[in-house]
Amino acid sequence: MPSNPTHQPDRQAVQQLVRQLSAQPEDPSRYDPQARPYRQRVRLRLAETCRSLPRRPLRPAWEQLTARPWPASGPAAAGVGLAEVAATAAAPLRHEVANPYAEHRLYPSPRSKFPVRVAVSDGSGQQLVVPELDALVEVGGQSHPVAVETASALAALPAFYGGLRPVLAGLETGHVLAALADTGRALGHPLTVAGPATGNWTDRLGEWTGPVVPGFRLTPVDSERSVGSPEQAAGHGGRPLSWAEVGWLRNSGRAPGGFYGFTARHGSIPEDGLTAVLAAAARGAANAGYLDQWLPAVRAYCAVRAVAGLPDGLYEAPLEPSQTAAGPAGMRRIGDLAALRGGLVVDSAPAPGLAYDLAGCNMVWIMAVDAARAVRPLGPEQALPGVLATVGWLAQQLCMGAASARLFARPLRSFNAATIAAAIGAHDALVPVYQVACGRNRFTEPAIDLRFHRTEATGGQ
Repeated sequence: MPSNPTHQPDRQAVQQLVRQLSAQPEDPSRYDPQARPYRQRVRLRLAETCRSLPRRPLRPAWEQLTARPWPASGPAAAGVGLAEVAATAAAPLRHEVANPYAEHRLYPSPRSKFPVRVAVSDGSGQQLVVPELDALVEVGGQSHPVAVETASALAALPAFYGGLRPVLAGLETGHVLAALADTGRALGHPLTVAGPATGNWTDRLGEWTGPVVPGFRLTPVDSERSVGSPEQAAGHGGRPLSWAEVGWLRNSGRAPGGFYGFTARHGSIPEDGLTAVLAAAARGAANAGYLDQWLPAVRAYCAVRAVAGLPDGLYEAPLEPSQTAAGPAGMRRIGDLAALRGGLVVDSAPAPGLAYDLAGCNMVWIMAVDAARAVRPLGPEQALPGVLATVGWLAQQLCMGAASARLFARPLRSFNAATIAAAIGAHDALVPVYQVACGRNRFTEPAIDLRFHRTEATGGQ
């Protein structure tokens, strides 16, 4: 949807959006008594409530994805519909035994809390994806158009986040939308973000979880825009990686159990790693659908270290599809890495135990939002959820592109914003909102593969 060029945001609206985007945790100690999944009251209450409702098993389509080369679009898979697309995107795929945040899906989530919920409308009723029950639960009896929708249960996030909760949920919404769209494309059911969520299932979800923020709606489309030629990732023996393999490889970096923070394996990576990430970003920017109107408000920068063929430094990366498709040649160097010193450390002052050695990462992507431009399309009310979802959408593409190059990609919301803003030459309305740190894993740990072993969830039992 095109922006409305006649709408000029007032200064007060822009300042309000800047404050919202700049939210910080209210409790710097970040104590979380519900860290482990079995202590997460909101998720447990939702599962217990849904246990008495009609439901059917989740059936993720990982078997079909093993035969689909990444990132190519695929034909419609037999026996796969929107319910299977949603199940594949939202169900857990891996349990990392020694990781305190053990549950992993196709997309990242703050502390593996997964506040964003997904519902599927098949033309008659609405069904909520409830991974905690391994089930699709009936939550709406009215007729609804065929669509997949999202909503955020804010109370699933730790209380110490306070005003940061809507920001984290908004960013995760973008990750989820992109994961759904990617999965649909791979399984022959391409989806586009069509607008805000409209289903009444969000009212019932709010009764069970507390405050809910409606998200967005994806609807089926005939095709998507093509940007350049698909970049096939190489697997063992030079064969292309499948969608299933790239989904498994997506991770946020690991550290040994009992340790905080992480670092990358120091050393250079080939230019192909950067090219893969940029190609994924190009595809995401070209197929953002309803979110396209907020793309002009998003700026992307990358701190590059030890990437073959590109001098170390801070670069600006264009997000216009025609420019992004040019690969590393389309990036513009704007400074040295020294300007970022202190900015690529997570909470070094209030929480030194959470400091990450981002200086050892080969790429640290920095996403910033021009609040003045974000307000223009639909005004201040829609600016925050719209632009956050757009940033999260692009970040998910970066994560998958990194996975295809066997690199981790760790999204980070906590950083030294003042240092980052100074390094990128930000004006008052340009706010750094997100980082994605990429590199090679230094540590590995045991993980249980959950993709191909499902339980049978039967109605009311």
